[in-house]
Amino acid sequence: KTMASMYRRPRGGGNPLPPSYRNKALLIIAAIAVYTAFLYHSGGAGQYLGTDTAAPDPNLSASALSGMAAMANSNRKLQVSTWNVAAINNNPFEYWITYDENPAYETIMSDIEAFLENPGAQDVPVSQVFTEEMFAELEKRMDGVGWDNVRSYWDNDFKNRKIIQGFMKDPLLGSKRLASMPDRITNTINVLGSDLPVCRPTVINMYDGDLSTLPLWWSAWEKFMFDTPLTIQSKDGSFTEPPYKMLQPIKKAKYPDITEEEEKVSLPLQTMCGAIFDAILVHMMNTVSSPDVWQSLKKTMVENLNRQKVPHTLDILENVYGSSDIITLQEVSGSLIEQARNRPLGQRFWIVAPGSMDAVRDQNSVILLAKETFPAGPSAEITSLVESSFEPGVTVPVAKGDILAITATDRDGIPFVVASFHGDTNGLATKPVLSAIMKGMASDSSLVTHKLVFGL
Repeated sequence: KTMASMYRRPRGGGNPLPPSYRNKALLIIAAIAVYTAFLYHSGGAGQYLGTDTAAPDPNLSASALSGMAAMANSNRKLQVSTWNVAAINNNPFEYWITYDENPAYETIMSDIEAFLENPGAQDVPVSQVFTEEMFAELEKRMDGVGWDNVRSYWDNDFKNRKIIQGFMKDPLLGSKRLASMPDRITNTINVLGSDLPVCRPTVINMYDGDLSTLPLWWSAWEKFMFDTPLTIQSKDGSFTEPPYKMLQPIKKAKYPDITEEEEKVSLPLQTMCGAIFDAILVHMMNTVSSPDVWQSLKKTMVENLNRQKVPHTLDILENVYGSSDIITLQEVSGSLIEQARNRPLGQRFWIVAPGSMDAVRDQNSVILLAKETFPAGPSAEITSLVESSFEPGVTVPVAKGDILAITATDRDGIPFVVASFHGDTNGLATKPVLSAIMKGMASDSSLVTHKLVFGL
């Protein structure tokens, strides 16, 4: 998920260009500026961006040209890195790692693979794992919070599906996000007043409770989802609510495979599918291994891999990408932002978070500007300008915190628009978001001359 070293820039002054090259560079820059202005007024870029392209501010244009000339003269190049850090992914079994210290790991992973690839007689109906009694209790809970009833989906479809071929391997279930969306929201929740997050009772996170039987799992899962109020820090303060209230509707505009009927009941439907998903995972682990073996192994892996994820991520940013002028990050947790500001990274970079952060999903786009390159830091956030520039009447599948767009001026006086964008899985939002950024820049005389850096 990393993409770096797009442009390398020496930190020293570098060797100055000979006068003949300097003159050529200035001539080229001037020609480009004139030609760009011609395109804006004769249908090139202006035609793409619309007819309301603002005239460039003369002072900003002069500053930008002067800055570009200074940059060329010093042989300075911009180094940009972008990384989706996937802050909420805390599954110790997500990747098949090398773990020579414990041979049981290789055995378990091989047996899981065999279970999924060739389940045979173990591919039992869902109702043998997530039982009728469990669904009845879940139904009562969901009715109690005022959600629409989804018993017809259970009786006519889900309870009869085979756990592997009909559920875990169903591509349509994946594209509808009916199991992965509730997992994304409730897998790992950072809470106010605790250094450790609260985790949903499941195999695929840092949950350390007993999952040795399905009844034990179900009791803990039901209590977590409906009876455990959690206090979340937001930009404007804090709020307290149980995890079921954090779930968000699944929109057809963003996930086209979901039907209109499923969209209307997406809250209870995803809750049911999330419960089935977790039940199958617990059943599978207790089938391929004994609980004392796999749970002990999981605890060791969690301690070494997951609990140190944020510090390890910050180490990589500092030691590998610390020479970057601009770093754009996506899916960043509030915890990572705060820890970054208190480390050497915060001394070297302006760490810019969205003015309106998503505290529930806890995944936000963030921008780091090197203080040496941008001594004045960010000038303004223009995310609202981008969002207001979307095509009228078109639903763009972006969520709160997905877009962060700012302006900043570098040490040579070159103005930039820097955007960090978390695109959706299907890439549906990338084009409209980029078009909105370009449209917003074209509509403002103070932004027309800015150079765009777009990280995703």
